[in-house]
Amino acid sequence: MDIFDQRSLALIPQPIRWVVLAFLALATLLSAGFAIWLTVAHGSDSLAVALLSIFKASAIGTALWFFFLIGQRAQSRVDLLRRTSRILTDQIPASLHIYGKPDELEGVRNRGATPDDKPGRVDVEVDHAPGTVHARYIITWPGLRDRLQLRVHLNVKVLSVVYFFPSGDLERLEKTFEGTLTASRNMGWKVEYKGIQSQRHVHREDDFAELWLRQRLSADFLHESTEQLFVTNDLAAMTRAIMLSWSRRGEILGS
Repeated sequence: MDIFDQRSLALIPQPIRWVVLAFLALATLLSAGFAIWLTVAHGSDSLAVALLSIFKASAIGTALWFFFLIGQRAQSRVDLLRRTSRILTDQIPASLHIYGKPDELEGVRNRGATPDDKPGRVDVEVDHAPGTVHARYIITWPGLRDRLQLRVHLNVKVLSVVYFFPSGDLERLEKTFEGTLTASRNMGWKVEYKGIQSQRHVHREDDFAELWLRQRLSADFLHESTEQLFVTNDLAAMTRAIMLSWSRRGEILGS
């Protein structure tokens, strides 16, 4: 375990961190003061050199410890929740917009759409309260009439996703998604339910079918933009596959 790793240093109690910073700062000031006094008073040169060495070491130590405290502040609960909210409200919808471009849906644009529908980018309604780790999305995909409800729970190292489907689609709905989630499984998504189960939705009287998936995240997910882009794009690609499979359910169920 690297002693300078932020997670290792985070184990040090906060009061001790400030005591260490105060000690280093005091050593820096005292050594600098005595070295200057010896120089002015024409004191011992060897002692002055020793004090200057102490000054350099304590000054470097103070700077390093100060940056460590800044790094720990960036990992505070408030900051982590702020980062979580940004992913839920900005990055996930942005990825859905990328994967919902109309030119990628030429072959299925008019499936289930009315004659008045016009292609456009994916519309995502986001319901998220700042300071929480979950969000609800109502997704309208370009060229598709049906809207999909998606709920996401992002708990630092685990991303849980729930897709909701109206009760009218319960019959043989599992057959609709045969093969759809193969790529997602290969990317590390775990299907919490082997199939799609009928559930009674908590806010409505109608029955819903629910599909639950979960992805374990890297320890640095909230701090690494590359990891965030990979995961949110992967979620968007999975959602796109589910939306398109759902739009073809009439053909699949009639086969």
